[in-house]
Amino acid sequence: LNLISSLAKKCGSKMTYIRGQLVIMNPKSKRRTWYEIDDNDLMEPPTKSDDSDDGATWEITTPLIPDITVNVGIRMKSRYLGGNYYVSSGQHTSDGDSLQTQCSLKAL
Repeated sequence: LNLISSLAKKCGSKMTYIRGQLVIMNPKSKRRTWYEIDDNDLMEPPTKSDDSDDGATWEITTPLIPDITVNVGIRMKSRYLGGNYYVSSGQHTSDGDSLQTQCSLKAL
């Protein structure tokens, strides 16, 4: 697994698990579904996390958007955050009253 990870990193690709399967993907690939998120879609401002090895990760929370899953492209057009990102991880949750999509974004 370390060898595969090393090769993927040298190629500019990312290793991730999608529904329990190891997937190697190119985050800069043109073949990607894109969703645009602006201030109206955010439930709270994005938060930044610097504890990953490959750059900053942004955490966002929106009302439920079931089509947002791992590796989906996000175009952020918010006063807090702008640019192109991909979803590195996420989940859909419910607190009984509202459905939410929480995801971690990494810059492309």
